[in-house]
Amino acid sequence: GRLHRAHGSYQQALAFYRRSLAIQEQIGDKYGVIQSLNAIAIADSFLGQKQEMLKAGDILRTGGRPVDVGC
Repeated sequence: GRLHRAHGSYQQALAFYRRSLAIQEQIGDKYGVIQSLNAIAIADSFLGQKQEMLKAGDILRTGGRPVDVGC
């Protein structure tokens, strides 16, 4: 995902970040989950997807528990 993001391919980067997130959640890698959510939030910000960016940020702030951001 990082390589795609560096080259401006944000949609492709998001796809890889989301795949990584699913794997990290499945194996219980909390640090990896945090890294993936952060990367997703950054890519969403580049794409102008404010609601998605805020959702990823809120999950990070609440320790992995999804919240309704109301955007």
